[in-house]
Amino acid sequence: PVATPAAASVFSDPYYIGGYNLVPNPYPSAIDWNAALGFTESNLFGTIWIFDRGSGNYGAYVRDAGSGTNDVSNIIPVGQSFFVQASTTGIGSLTINQAARTHSANDLLKDGNLPVELLKLKVVANKYSDELIVQFSEGSSMAFEGNRDAQKLRSPGDAPQLYSLTPEGTELSINTIPFSNETIIIPVGFELAANTDAVFNFTNLESFDPNITIFLEDLLSGKMIDVREQQVYTFTHDEGNEALRFRLHFKNVVGVDEQQLSAYQIWSYDSKVYVSIPALTGDKALIQLIDAQGKVVYEGEHHLSNPEIINVRANQHVLIARIITGTQVYTQKVFIR
Repeated sequence: PVATPAAASVFSDPYYIGGYNLVPNPYPSAIDWNAALGFTESNLFGTIWIFDRGSGNYGAYVRDAGSGTNDVSNIIPVGQSFFVQASTTGIGSLTINQAARTHSANDLLKDGNLPVELLKLKVVANKYSDELIVQFSEGSSMAFEGNRDAQKLRSPGDAPQLYSLTPEGTELSINTIPFSNETIIIPVGFELAANTDAVFNFTNLESFDPNITIFLEDLLSGKMIDVREQQVYTFTHDEGNEALRFRLHFKNVVGVDEQQLSAYQIWSYDSKVYVSIPALTGDKALIQLIDAQGKVVYEGEHHLSNPEIINVRANQHVLIARIITGTQVYTQKVFIR
């Protein structure tokens, strides 16, 4: 006989718990969150969260997003409950239809299905771990989007908490952002109620064009790490450290069909200017910052790192960065705030 489709009504809870609701898999089989006719729903975001005992954290998966964190995928095992999130005030609803059922391991998302331009960052600390995904997709935005991004669902206990931050301050475990020929900088939060060493591990770098630059900035140590050259970064964490200690810098992620080569990159974020000229790493250069009236507000000689970082003590919103080395001059307009 055909079983009656299971139904779980999900109600939008008060804001302080974010609208999260725990739903069981009611079938004696796994269900596929990607199943086209598997779910009837309203006022729900496209994410599921499942607790992963190995990492000590909730893993997240966004429908059709391509990958999940902390070993969570599109397949929800038999007997497994999962969280969904109401997207608006009022009532959210979810019906799990027979079409959601699956008995084939082939329905599990494989690494070969990962989208192009997806970076996964894993942190290991205090015997537990957490993961963050930053991926690029046409038509997405820097703001939170419920059908593309997964909000960070924090776990209690001793596990590290890793997330990115949107411009409006939303914490994300999966952050889908637009292609851009400008440098995109993503603040990364790391929290842990312990004093210990922690290790970052970057994977899936092969999904990016080789000409795309990706840096990790450690604001506490002042280090800039080229993650293509160094996929593992170890740092010391104190419980009192600023949570938003890190930044990810993505330069010229414009998609495969539009990739352009650039011999140098100059960009800014807050009160810092970053200069990357790989061919001149270690060479002496004169760096000038010039305001709209033509006044030099900063000038200094540098032996160029990749990238070189200049802290700007100026109130001007727009500056021209000029880098002079030998007979070569590089210029770029930058915005300081």
